[in-house]
Amino acid sequence: MAEQPTAVGATLDAIPAKVAIKSLRAAKGAAQTIIPSKLTVNSLRFPKSVAAAVRAAVTEAKLTVPEAGPAGEVASGEGDDPDAPLIVFINSKSGGRLGPELFDALITEIGPLQVYDLSKVKPQVALETIFGCLERLAEQGDESAANTRQRLRIVTAGGDGTVGWLLSVLEKFPSPPPVAVIPLGTGNDLSRTFGWGPAFSFLGIALFEKQLLEVVSARPCKLDGWSVQVTPSPDMDTTQMHLPYALHPQKAAEEAAPTSFQGNFYLYFSIGMDAQVAHSFHTLRERKPWLARGRMANQAIYGSYGCTQGWFCTCCAVEPQARCVHMIATFSVQRTKDGPWEDLDLPTNLRAVVVLNLPSYAGGRNPWGKPSAELNAKEGWSPARPDDGMLEVIGLRGGWHTMAVMSNMVRGDRIAQVHGMRIDLRGEHRRLAYMQIDGEPWEQPLSVDSREPTHVELVARPVQSDMVAPPNCRLFADEGAAAAVGAPAAAAAAAAADGGADGAAAVAE
Repeated sequence: MAEQPTAVGATLDAIPAKVAIKSLRAAKGAAQTIIPSKLTVNSLRFPKSVAAAVRAAVTEAKLTVPEAGPAGEVASGEGDDPDAPLIVFINSKSGGRLGPELFDALITEIGPLQVYDLSKVKPQVALETIFGCLERLAEQGDESAANTRQRLRIVTAGGDGTVGWLLSVLEKFPSPPPVAVIPLGTGNDLSRTFGWGPAFSFLGIALFEKQLLEVVSARPCKLDGWSVQVTPSPDMDTTQMHLPYALHPQKAAEEAAPTSFQGNFYLYFSIGMDAQVAHSFHTLRERKPWLARGRMANQAIYGSYGCTQGWFCTCCAVEPQARCVHMIATFSVQRTKDGPWEDLDLPTNLRAVVVLNLPSYAGGRNPWGKPSAELNAKEGWSPARPDDGMLEVIGLRGGWHTMAVMSNMVRGDRIAQVHGMRIDLRGEHRRLAYMQIDGEPWEQPLSVDSREPTHVELVARPVQSDMVAPPNCRLFADEGAAAAVGAPAAAAAAAAADGGADGAAAVAE
């Protein structure tokens, strides 16, 4: 393999033989990201002098650190600063047996000072300790520590929930390092979107060194974060509401009870029967975990809840008169950044409204689809991206429609592309509304008598999250395609892509 320049232009050691052998094993039938031929895992470890100081800081903070691996030290000799020193946070309970196996492999390769099990260490404490140590050394004139802090990259090994948690924590720090993903969850939509793959397989275990080295050549990119604020009606007792962990109570200083609840999401928000079914399943799994221990059992439980709640069979619904979203909710949106709020008219047959931040949903589906260039121009839409400051709003008409969307046979009903959303919820027809953010569902009590509705607001976070993606990530190809919008060839290609992605639903355009 011909030598390729590194992302930082440095001259590095030859890649170890065992990495080359593993790369050859994986080459068959797999798309390969080009890795500089002189890159080694030493490019990912803390320098020896820095590692000693970090070890002292970690010990003083009483963080749990395994006593295995190379202890975070680089091989003696050149003494160059690492190109992309890593801090890895792993949810070792994710991915079945792969979680613990990957944890041990990471400890062996880059050292225990740089790998933290989220079941034992709080990420904010670990980051405060490491960042603080590096910044103190840098202030004392340690250039190696300054370079290490500047070049740091975070690797999150887990599902979408784990990645979202780390992003929320990193938001609290100035100049946070960018984040790469090792997918150990179920849907892994953040990993799919940013080019790190749909799942971490046994083949990935054999090639984990190569995957880590890809972080060095990965390109920086951005991810929008969104804030959701739920303000119940004034007559509601907020102390009795069972909301998800992701929603934090907000209270005025003089009041004992919270007046609202605030949380973040990076993937999606939804309201309606999809959230109701998810909440029922989530509640059952907490009460009787032995009933939901396999994919087939889970699908059967989901199906039964879908029928009894009117998702599939309207005649079986407990409250058939309130089965559609428009019966309990009114929507207003911002169609332009900082623009006026406008009422949004919903079709009356929608059982759920899903608000998407990513072009990947529920394990790689794309319910927004890929509208043609002509349709985008007609509706004033832009190609959906995770960094465009916009949300895609789609509707689901019921269980059968949702099944077709999840099978990639059709797309969801496109409603709007927005910069913000407000929802007013009233309880005349139904006492509960069901919502979810990034897979965490909850039931929201609604007031029957209050003149003030329960208010939900979705707005962009003030700062985007920093991510990194492999050079062959589709996001970068989409950037080039977006720049060519308006050219005849691009329009033709987009139209062809629209037909292929949307399938039978393309006729609806």
